[in-house]
Amino acid sequence: MNAVTYGPFPGGLPRSFAADFSQMAAAGFNAIRLYEMPDARLLDAAAEHGLKVFGGLEWGQSADFFQQPGLYSAAAVSLVNGLRDTADHPALAGVYVGNEVPADLARWMDPLKVRRALEELITLGKELAPGLLFAYANYPSTEYLEPENADFTAFNIYLENESAFRGYVKRLHHIAGDRPLVISEFGIDSRRNGLDRQAEILGWATRAALDLECAGMTIYAWSDRWWVGLAYALEAAMVARWMRRENVAHLHVHFGNAGATVGIASGLGFAQQVDPIASQPAAIFSGFFSLMGVVMIMSAGLHRVAIQ
Repeated sequence: MNAVTYGPFPGGLPRSFAADFSQMAAAGFNAIRLYEMPDARLLDAAAEHGLKVFGGLEWGQSADFFQQPGLYSAAAVSLVNGLRDTADHPALAGVYVGNEVPADLARWMDPLKVRRALEELITLGKELAPGLLFAYANYPSTEYLEPENADFTAFNIYLENESAFRGYVKRLHHIAGDRPLVISEFGIDSRRNGLDRQAEILGWATRAALDLECAGMTIYAWSDRWWVGLAYALEAAMVARWMRRENVAHLHVHFGNAGATVGIASGLGFAQQVDPIASQPAAIFSGFFSLMGVVMIMSAGLHRVAIQ
């Protein structure tokens, strides 16, 4: 399986998938990994381009969902609703019931309880759609959360050294046992590493995954946005690319009683000014910070932004 991640889409799914999916197929991808459950429109478009789809549950897994049980029950409801009309769609291959529960939070909540909660979601999914594959996208810091009833072992790995990458994949085969191993995320930032370095690393990583008999490799990421728990994050360069594509001169975000305008300077995306008093309360955020060119918007629900 040669997969690529797609989404998430906090502002809603694209109006058309034709351009993205045709380019994915031309690049040699045969599957896509989502961070939300797909609708029939996306699945139909994927089928037209020969792509299989792995959906994902978007839920509050980065919070203490035992102290806030509504978060966990919402995940189950989302799984039921997401599979109600799409479980039998030929393009839907499987579902990731979670993605990287934070290690410190997992230890706080009790690793065994967390693993069992993930296994219960997998069990529910198999009852609803026995023909699909179910797994949890794990990562190195929480190997102990690997669900015993997953159909395949999935790990997000960001190791930029080939020897370390190969060594860790061998270790993951021991964790997987007799289950297939899928690299559910692997990528490198081209802004800080350059396109040539990115191509080099993706090349050896893909070959290594094949050499070491992984069932699948998933490249991160095709689209421009991502989320971490209740946070949506935007890379400065990604913002600039999106603004150029959509012909947006300025992007104004409102959080609390302050605002920020992001513009395009010298062809790149940088914060041009920060206004002490917000004038366009288009979206409300609970926090905002930038670090190393990454703009992170902490939000209980990102709805919209004002564009000019």
